[in-house]
Amino acid sequence: MERLLTVMRHAKSSWSTGEDDIERPLASRGRRDAAAAARWLTGAGLAFDLVYCSGAIRARQTWGRLADGGVQAVRVEYADDIYHGGAGTLFELLREVPAETRRVLVVGHQPTVEMFCRTAVGPTTGRGGADGFAQGFRTSALAVLGLTGGWSDLAPGSARLVTFQTPRG
Repeated sequence: MERLLTVMRHAKSSWSTGEDDIERPLASRGRRDAAAAARWLTGAGLAFDLVYCSGAIRARQTWGRLADGGVQAVRVEYADDIYHGGAGTLFELLREVPAETRRVLVVGHQPTVEMFCRTAVGPTTGRGGADGFAQGFRTSALAVLGLTGGWSDLAPGSARLVTFQTPRG
């Protein structure tokens, strides 16, 4: 049974509010782009057993826009470790996902999401490798990774890139 891991960078945030970084809300473009990401996810038939979302306001609002746009999730967990940690933190978090879980969404931040994805798929070339991220991991970008092993087996080079999208509203 192949597992799917979708990794999303939060939508565009506002820099004009004067808030601390973790408190910055989505900008109007971010709200539009998150809605476009929701349309892409639902159009691709992606629903999730588990969502891990950073505790930062912009990530929470991104997930809220996805949910408002019809993206389904059985369970949602907010994890400040996604905001504060790096790629290694994501590997650790995901290795603890219950074995019966088939589809997971992570809503996180740069540079962590890109570093995690590049490491998870490894340096292979072609559609399934890290060169699929050549255009950069812009806000609202989505990487769908296929995993043939269990979550506890997630390691560098153990995933393949199924698709990479940068939905824009």
